[in-house]
This record gives sequence, C-alpha cells and structure tokens, in this order.
Amino acid sequence: MPGRPAPFTEWDKIFGDARLCAAIADRITFRCTPIQTGTGSYRLQTTQEIPLPQPGLSLSLNLDWLQNVICVIEVSRDSVLELVPDDDSLGGMRPVLDGDEAVSGYEPQEGFPDRCWVLHAVTVRGERVRWNDVLAHVGKRLEDWQFTPSFRVFERLDLPEDLERPDMGEIDRDSLAHLVEILARHSPEGHRTECYWAQAAIEDIGRPIPARRGRLDEALAHHDASTWPDRTTGIQFPAHWWPVEGSWFVLTDWDLSATEVFGPAALIADLLADDGLDAVRHPSVAEVQGNSAQWRERAD
Repeated sequence: MPGRPAPFTEWDKIFGDARLCAAIADRITFRCTPIQTGTGSYRLQTTQEIPLPQPGLSLSLNLDWLQNVICVIEVSRDSVLELVPDDDSLGGMRPVLDGDEAVSGYEPQEGFPDRCWVLHAVTVRGERVRWNDVLAHVGKRLEDWQFTPSFRVFERLDLPEDLERPDMGEIDRDSLAHLVEILARHSPEGHRTECYWAQAAIEDIGRPIPARRGRLDEALAHHDASTWPDRTTGIQFPAHWWPVEGSWFVLTDWDLSATEVFGPAALIADLLADDGLDAVRHPSVAEVQGNSAQWRERAD
C-alpha cells in the first residue's frame, strides 16, 4: 500500500513530463483503490522527532541515528547476462529505447517482414489453456477484440473462478522456453547467438535504460533470476531483446499480457505452428491506437 504526499495532478512538477507521470500513475493504481486521507506524512513527523546527532559524538552513535531514519533493502544484482555501460549504443537502438514514445516498450514500425503475438500463459485448475478456448465459453474470440492483448481481454466476463490470468509485462517461463528454441533455429549462431537485452524506460524514469549483453541460451537463467519468488536482480525480465546482427526483435510491453515478435516470415510461421505456444496474429499496438478496449459486434 504505497503512500504519496502530493496528488497525481502535481506529479509532473516533480518528474517534468506529464506523459511519464501518467504511465507511472497507471501502473501504481492498477487494480488499486486510491484513498485520500488528508493527513500529513507520519514518516516525516517521526524523522523530525528523532534528535539530531551532536558534534563530536562517536561514529557508532551517528550510525545508530542514521539507521533510525533510513531503511535500505539491498538486492543482489547478480545475473548471467553482462550489464553494459550506459554509453553503449546497443547497436544504435539506445536512442529509440530511451525515447518518450518507448516508455513502456518500443514497437518497431519497419525493418521486419512479419510479426505475431505470443500470448502469456492462462491456466485453469493449474492446467494451461489457450486464450480462445477460455473465451469460447463466453461466446468470444480474440480476433473480435479491438484492442491490445492485455488483462482487459478478460474483464467483465463470466469466467471460471479458478482461472489464473496471464502475467502483465513479463513473459511466463514456459512460453519463453519454447520461444528461445524457435528463435535459435532462426539465428546465425543458434543458442549461442549474442543478443542485447534492454529494460523498459518506465522501470527507472529519467535514467538511461539498463541493458545487458549475452547469449540466447542464457535467457531462461536470467528469467529465473528476474522473477519471483527467486528474484536476485533488482529489475524484471527485459522488455526488449534482439540478436546483435538484428534479424529479429522481441518486445514485452509493460502494459500488455503478450509478447510481440518481429522477424522473417519463416520465423513467424514457426511460432504460429508451435503447439507449445499460444501464438496468434493480432493488430499491433500502433494499429489499434485510438481504439476502445471493447469487443467487435459479431453478426450471427
């Protein structure tokens, strides 16, 4: 339950960018109910009540006072993928990934012959089911959804109580494993293909996006280190990843429950044909921009 001393309407004075503030507020308030208490900050009040250390006192006393004021949670940054410097151009991709239009994820608009979506896992009673199989029970089809593949697809529908909805902003491990295998078949060095891995700007607003470099076959180990309950990195699995030679590109937008893959037609065909993936053709983020999150009426 996070607290904030200023209303959302004043956040742009702090961050200096209204669009970034809207993205942050949208993530914080997802499935939450904001409550305005009208009270001051109890943390500030508590801090002000702590006596300041007197000059000349021992270092240990000063540290004791500091521990009363600051609580630091340390998270290991260990990862199988090598963190690259902030001035690494990422093969020329850093400017666009750091841009205002890529806050929650960058979607290429050109340079790749084909694309598709890999839908994140949905389970019923612990068993994975395809999105369209779930939607069929309420007379819906994903192709009639006029917006992006996100949690909103399953809103206000009479769905099974034991339905586990797809993860938002992060691909599930099983889908990732199948995706890596197919990408390896369409990569110059197979599983050992060198790739860039970059976070979304929303994870650390105002700073260069953290990025790494490593082999394709290191993806699953990094996923394990980036997801709960065994997370050992301070950030989640990268939103963008692509081979250094640039033949394909993968995006998991922070606001969506599916991963978008761009590449040669043969790669996309293999993804769509793989029984281990729930891969579909669906309009891109850019193609549905301006649409409402609603279903298209079907003619019976």
